[in-house]
Amino acid sequence: MTTMTLTAADCCAPRARRLPMLRRLVLSTGLALVAWSRRPVRRRSHEEQARSIRTESMRQQAAAPFRYGAAQ
Repeated sequence: MTTMTLTAADCCAPRARRLPMLRRLVLSTGLALVAWSRRPVRRRSHEEQARSIRTESMRQQAAAPFRYGAAQ
């Protein structure tokens, strides 16, 4: 991705000098958004979601006795 820096001189520059820079900025932002929207989306299956939920709940249950600093 392209990084563009704007200085105070660029922001306060005359309009004729500022427009090409703003045009490049808008174009690069638009191209980045188009590339982001076309990225492949990997949907998780029901089994993967259930496995991650089960893993998280097991982790919470294992940590529950130590929640207040000492095993109870």
